[in-house]
Amino acid sequence: MTARLQAVAMIAIVRVRMADQVPPESFETWLRDRPAVRGVWSLSGDCDYEIRLTTASLDELNTELRALRHQGAEQTNTCLLLREIL
Repeated sequence: MTARLQAVAMIAIVRVRMADQVPPESFETWLRDRPAVRGVWSLSGDCDYEIRLTTASLDELNTELRALRHQGAEQTNTCLLLREIL
């Protein structure tokens, strides 16, 4: 590996369903302090939130996903962004 190669950021879209006992306000406040969080949307339907994460590695992404679960995410569904089309 040469010095010219730089780490490519991984971008993930994570849909989250929260556990019933977790107050939305506390989860949303916690998200504001996470450096990997680039966007958060509150949803209706099967999921409560959609979160855009940017990490430097798969290990860092896994750390963020574990942290989401620790903060009350009952279920997560993660998609990696492959390329932007529009």
